[in-house]
Amino acid sequence: MLPDWDLRDGELDGVDVATPIASHPVNELLWNSAEIYPDRVCVDFLGKTHSYRAMANLADHIAFALQERGLQKGDRVGIMLPNCHYFVAFYYGILKAGGVVVNFNPLQSERDVLAQAGDADCFAMVTLDLVATLPKALACLRAGHTQKLIICSMTEGLDFAKRLLFPMLKGKELADIPSDKGVVLFRELITSQNKPKPVDINPEEDLAVLQYTGGTTGQPKGAMLTHANLSANTDQLTRWYPAWKPGGEVMLGVLPLFHVFAMTVVMNGAVAKGASMVLLPKFDPKMVFASLKRTKPTLFPGVPALFQSLAKSPKAPLLQSVNLCISGGAALPLAVKQEFEKVSGAILIEGYGLTEASPVTHCNPVMADGRTGTIGRPLPGTQFCLRDKDDPSNLVPPGAAGELCIKGPQVMKGYWKRPDDTKASFVDGWLRTGDVAMVDEDGYASIIDRIKDLIIVSGFNVYPRMVEDAIQAFDEVEAVSVIGVPDQARGEVPKAFIKLRDDVTGDFEAIKSSMLERLRAELEPHQMPRSLEFRDELPRTMVGKLSKKELRAES
Repeated sequence: MLPDWDLRDGELDGVDVATPIASHPVNELLWNSAEIYPDRVCVDFLGKTHSYRAMANLADHIAFALQERGLQKGDRVGIMLPNCHYFVAFYYGILKAGGVVVNFNPLQSERDVLAQAGDADCFAMVTLDLVATLPKALACLRAGHTQKLIICSMTEGLDFAKRLLFPMLKGKELADIPSDKGVVLFRELITSQNKPKPVDINPEEDLAVLQYTGGTTGQPKGAMLTHANLSANTDQLTRWYPAWKPGGEVMLGVLPLFHVFAMTVVMNGAVAKGASMVLLPKFDPKMVFASLKRTKPTLFPGVPALFQSLAKSPKAPLLQSVNLCISGGAALPLAVKQEFEKVSGAILIEGYGLTEASPVTHCNPVMADGRTGTIGRPLPGTQFCLRDKDDPSNLVPPGAAGELCIKGPQVMKGYWKRPDDTKASFVDGWLRTGDVAMVDEDGYASIIDRIKDLIIVSGFNVYPRMVEDAIQAFDEVEAVSVIGVPDQARGEVPKAFIKLRDDVTGDFEAIKSSMLERLRAELEPHQMPRSLEFRDELPRTMVGKLSKKELRAES
């Protein structure tokens, strides 16, 4: 076992590791900041701004309306929204009313939305009047997976000029409002100015969010995150950056708030410290640079692909207002870190987490030199150990690789209605991450690979990450994914799928031959990919992380 930071006095890397980690209802974050910074901008959505006072009042009206319509403590309410002020208001309003937030990805298929809603058994669902979202939410109402469907107006959420132009320019994106029983329009929901009834929340026991994930054991399931889990992780993260100026930062929110990374780092982090959130409904470089120019953000969480894309743009100097970027979701290549920091002047650090830990467990230090290529050290109050991946009841010896396992106040209560999956995800009280890691003498951890991604070649273990790192180092390569494919003689062999940089031209077969020749000097024979396949694009998840399941399905 590695040291628990709570046992260390004072500070480490400038971070307070001695003060007890916070535990309180998550909704208190908004009302605390509304009291301290009432007139400061809380949300800037496409140029329309909402102060902390206004957002707290709106969330109060939502909480009252939900209670008035029958919401009981512990009832689940689904949010199927892109980044916008509605998301923030409903998130904190649901929690204040005593409800549990269930985040839905608006881009999911109707089948997946129905499955998730059925599993969560939602009291209500919230969505926009858009063709892309409303039919899927309506299907949940008609299937009996939710009692009420709250529909927010896209145009009413925009500033005056955009409100006039949207129906003319993007009218085809607007959906017809259904007349089904249970449908409630947002404008009708918040007609009362009454305050909600207080709800007694036990932070350690009461759920705040059901966050659906593939988890560490397979099929999507709801990770039960308590108020204590989320308030703890917010506290851990905000103290990780001691230079954070309360009431003085501007957070650029490009990552989707329905994803746990953005929910905690972008939204809860910003609200906890009175930062202004500049929310964009999707990643669009043109929108990002326009927002950078207009709002001068200082904090910018993202994923490697996002930082890589922006750093290559001729408009990259607009990034120079940014002081700190936290990268998650995938390994941060050294070349991406160096290029982005050069053009932006910002600090770009790599962290690590998983949905079941609210999500962040590790991060490189901000106020001290970190270790490039590592996920950094554990956040305050977080313990970790490395266990034998074949027999997790045993710890691995010092210097050996093992499955990363976590303990801390941010670790979930378990999986919703899935006791067997919950049991399988823990060993002796430690959360199993499913990631193989190593740790150096200073406590910096390095992720080697996912256990499920391990390729066994003639009995030898091959970690795709090691092959990917060797290929990613080539100047011609923008992105790479390596998977195992069947081989009659050796069981499995690695295969690499590569996206070249846009400026790479010439004889692609010659480029492949050159790459294979260079790899032979870098890799052991059993690590060598059987083939390299160039693709125009590689499959990614909703937050830009490279995804291998589509490649495996093809092979």
